[in-house]
Amino acid sequence: MFPVEQSSSTAQKKRSNESTENRLARKPKRVDSEVMEKGTGDFFDLYNSIINMEGQEEIAKRDVIKSYFNFGKALDDCFNYYKKDNPKRTAQALVNKKVWEQLPNVSDDALRKKKERALKIFELFNEIGEDKIQKIKSFSASSISKLD
Repeated sequence: MFPVEQSSSTAQKKRSNESTENRLARKPKRVDSEVMEKGTGDFFDLYNSIINMEGQEEIAKRDVIKSYFNFGKALDDCFNYYKKDNPKRTAQALVNKKVWEQLPNVSDDALRKKKERALKIFELFNEIGEDKIQKIKSFSASSISKLD
């Protein structure tokens, strides 16, 4: 049905046998917009497009998790600062006030959810090691924060 070309080019063989880490470390090549939008082109380009997008997705997930970790760390640091001179509840109220002052256009509910997720992610990776974030491949920040 589809014409399939057999290619024995060394570059193609190397690319298909290349480890995932090497593919992800390499900067994704720009794929022709026609291939991306219409799904037309040869199978090699379409396959490489999938590999590149999956690599970008993994990197994006790690970046989101790292951002939540940093937000959680900032919340924890701020809480510990206020806790030195205040009771626990007062320290938490001062942290909340400081966050709301800097994010006035974010709804209380949205901010509460982001803070909860950030603190869960911070507590997990603070315990097992921040470097473990780089090993994440398929979990999102949302799925990690749902772990008990």
